[in-house]
Amino acid sequence: MTRIYMFGIVLIVAGLGFSLMHFISPHVRTVLVPYTVQVPHQVNVPKEQTLYTKSSETIPGGYYVPLPPDGVYVESGKTIKLSWSADGYLDAYILTETQFEDFKIDGIVSNWEAHSYGKEGIISANIRHNDKYYAVVSNTPLLSSPVKLYQVQVVLVWQETIIQYRNETQYAPTEVKDNLYLYLGLVGSSAGIAIIIGERLMSKSRTSLNEKF
Repeated sequence: MTRIYMFGIVLIVAGLGFSLMHFISPHVRTVLVPYTVQVPHQVNVPKEQTLYTKSSETIPGGYYVPLPPDGVYVESGKTIKLSWSADGYLDAYILTETQFEDFKIDGIVSNWEAHSYGKEGIISANIRHNDKYYAVVSNTPLLSSPVKLYQVQVVLVWQETIIQYRNETQYAPTEVKDNLYLYLGLVGSSAGIAIIIGERLMSKSRTSLNEKF
């Protein structure tokens, strides 16, 4: 029995062994299996609230209009916006309660959160601390002509943080059985059988040649 023939037998035996292992204890490999989870994240959503709006009001000289009339309590982090349009020039202010009380005494504003002067415009104040606030349009000079206020609006704007969820793909390691041992067994057995058949054919060919000579 030649070495090649013995090698073929070894391959067949090894192949049968791998095939048997496939059914007794299959080869296991680790794969990453995708799955979807909902992940929370914070989103800033713009918010807006109209505090006061009015149109077609005449303001005589030396008079003012507080908006809203009783003021509004505003928390820090928010913004008050005042917009107006008129047929004459007006002073526009955003005041804290203390500033507004000082203004009522003598009609003079020495401190303010925001101020502008004109026939129209928009002013805003970022609120730095909790307090009551007033938006004021004033026809300040006592002897000035009446001014018709076409439109005035006070708006509170802020951002609200909410939790939203988005789908996110993650991967979990999972063990799965495969056919590695079976493939090795089939390849080994097939190779061994091929070698043995080849060796027998070559052996017969050599025998025939020796008989001729």
